[in-house]
Amino acid sequence: MLTLFTDGSSVHGNPGSTGAAYVIMRDGKLLKARGFPTGHGTNNRSEMLAAVHGMREAFAYLRKDEDLLLVTDSQYLIGGLRDCESYIRRRAPNYQTWTTLHKLLVRLGANGGKCLVYWVRGHEGTHGNLLCDRMANKA
Repeated sequence: MLTLFTDGSSVHGNPGSTGAAYVIMRDGKLLKARGFPTGHGTNNRSEMLAAVHGMREAFAYLRKDEDLLLVTDSQYLIGGLRDCESYIRRRAPNYQTWTTLHKLLVRLGANGGKCLVYWVRGHEGTHGNLLCDRMANKA
């Protein structure tokens, strides 16, 4: 199973200057890590953008019929991924980004896999989450 850690940050206020990061691992081996600025916005938006960019990159590493384990400290992201279609139907905040995430979930399903979502408490020692947090804040 491929594991994708994601994190977003907002510094100097929320909304404020934001950054995001993702880490892709398989069997404890680091395959890709990237942090990037996401402009002015909210931490929720940057959490979503970390997932979008991370999922897009994950397709380069996913095997046919392989599941993706997405690990995040964002309850907002988890709720939206579990009920993406509802968020889109009611045009929830960040509607366009939810639409993009939904398309990525459909693409994952077409590859024979599914997205398993796991919440971790931020800043509590989960290696991939801590790495993402540092990169997102730096970005």
